[in-house]
Amino acid sequence: MTAEHKESRAPSHSTPTGRKKHMPSEPVVHLADLEHYEQDSGPNITYQFVVKPGTMGLLSAGRVCLTGPTRKTCDIHNSWDQVYIVLSGNGSVVVDGKTYPVHSGYIVRIPKGTSHGVELKDGDRLEYCYFNAFESQKAIEAFCGRNR
Repeated sequence: MTAEHKESRAPSHSTPTGRKKHMPSEPVVHLADLEHYEQDSGPNITYQFVVKPGTMGLLSAGRVCLTGPTRKTCDIHNSWDQVYIVLSGNGSVVVDGKTYPVHSGYIVRIPKGTSHGVELKDGDRLEYCYFNAFESQKAIEAFCGRNR
């Protein structure tokens, strides 16, 4: 086996389903094994880190799953730009007071300083990944202070 194709020897742990749960340093992990975090933004919403803030320069990323009815409170980030990539389901995003229907395959660009939120009707489900482009280490610290 060449160096490029060697199997990873990083530690792993088993999940309750028996699938190996990889440590955060692993380059390949399953979505179900990502670390969860909480944010006070609305009911029926789960959050997971894909790339924890401060681990890959000024980038962070996460996965958000929502089940309607719910509303992710409108928010404004003044120190980072954000992009959503909708993976599955359907719902609406609110950007600067305008509502846009979204479903799988949609991309939402949210420049810093832009009000944004998400709304789902009863029975709707939505899954998306977000990507944060922080302007500084101080902005990462502000993000970490509001999410636990």
